[in-house]
Amino acid sequence: MNRITFTIQILVMFFFFTTSNGHASNLYVGYYYNASDQFYIDRFAWDGADSFTKLNEKIDLIDLNSNVAYSAAMMSFGPDGNLYVGYYYNASDQFYIDRFAWDGADSFTKVNEKIDLIDLNSNVAYSAAMMSFGPDGNLYVGYYYNASDQFYIDRFAWDGADSFTKVNEKIDLIDLNSNVAYSEAMMSFGPDDNLYIGYYYNASDQFYIDRFAWDGADSFTKVNEKIDLIDLNSNVAYSAAMMSFEYIAIPEPLSIGLVLLSVGGLMFRRIKKS
Repeated sequence: MNRITFTIQILVMFFFFTTSNGHASNLYVGYYYNASDQFYIDRFAWDGADSFTKLNEKIDLIDLNSNVAYSAAMMSFGPDGNLYVGYYYNASDQFYIDRFAWDGADSFTKVNEKIDLIDLNSNVAYSAAMMSFGPDGNLYVGYYYNASDQFYIDRFAWDGADSFTKVNEKIDLIDLNSNVAYSEAMMSFGPDDNLYIGYYYNASDQFYIDRFAWDGADSFTKVNEKIDLIDLNSNVAYSAAMMSFEYIAIPEPLSIGLVLLSVGGLMFRRIKKS
């Protein structure tokens, strides 16, 4: 095999590695545990397609203020690697966010409480709110809207620190089965850029996940329904469940192309030099 052929093979392998759909990641599901009156997190391995397998149960405790409405909690890993937990705060009738430092394994430590207010419409059913950072770095908050009996999503710009500013309201409708318990829905963008929504399904007394394709702007289209079952302990308060994939920003095609050109140019110069 000559060096030029070897170089081409390396570039092809690199291209498939960086652009394949094999963005497997773990899914973390937080919930209120009735038996101990606490919030915990379970870890599920995801195969990058349709399978979620529980790896660890109750890996850590999530410390929330006693004034929090547990049924209105939501969470998401942020681009900075921290875990953000949003919740309805009874004392002030508002939605706030806490920041938890994550060690990359089993420990979540609160570092900031009530870092900002999440401005949601007064017609929102707070117990049906859910949130996720998007691949674009914005925070997306889904909720059940009482006035129209529908699920919508708002977009909030994040400054990378402590400020969340609403930039778009009701950017799209989320199509969920009529048999879904809206107060028990949770969502997360996946490493594949799709939006995943978990929910309690009344007809079968189980938690399932739907997959929605996202166009990178304002459209979410359901592509798969009930792709897998989420196995939660029977002692879990389903109305207080929330979930998040580990945050992985997908490289833009232009960035991948620049990397390929850089690697290719370097290899070409070495071949020419030899």
